Amino acid sequence: MSKEITQHSVNTKNIKREIVFADIGIIILGLLMVIFPADASKIICITGGILLGIWGLLKLVSYFAAVKNGPFSSFGLAQGATFVCVAIFLILAPQFVKPFLVAVLALVLMISAVMKIQYTVDFLRLKNKFWYIALIGAVVSIALGTVTLFNLNNTAKWVLLFVGISFLVTGAWDIACVALLSNASKTLTLDQKDSEDDASSKDRKRLKDKN
Repeated sequence: MSKEITQHSVNTKNIKREIVFADIGIIILGLLMVIFPADASKIICITGGILLGIWGLLKLVSYFAAVKNGPFSSFGLAQGATFVCVAIFLILAPQFVKPFLVAVLALVLMISAVMKIQYTVDFLRLKNKFWYIALIGAVVSIALGTVTLFNLNNTAKWVLLFVGISFLVTGAWDIACVALLSNASKTLTLDQKDSEDDASSKDRKRLKDKN
């Protein structure tokens, strides 16, 4: 049981690390769109390609560095290779991505909204008072993504500036939700451990009294 708990903890940390990495990437892209809205299309492709390439390389290194890979761990190899290939395409051929750029950015905002809905459910399951923060974030991300969807064929400077600000907001909000959820989960785990220790102590005391 202890090994299962340890493995679950490791998997949770890895997932959390990947989510935070993705959110940092979103914030970086948002910042670049705000600073360089006129050249945002090319900058997004190159920077996004670099970030995706780093992510892919980390997955590949993690896969080959693992002492023992389970039957489903091969996804790390497939994901890493896919990320690296897409990254190379983004860096070498950004002109092919430009017509679909706003649609991709809108999709990222919608995915971020779905993630915040997931956080809301997780907060509620933990009976945590911060559930409304994730829910408000989901509503905001949906609104930002919807506005972006209505401008799919518009690559004007103000659209990319708007998306850049949206990325900054949704990325920072996601990181805040992850931090709050992680803290809530740790607090619950500690409370459960203390409760189990108390129950175990009482059981030992009853056994001692009987003897």
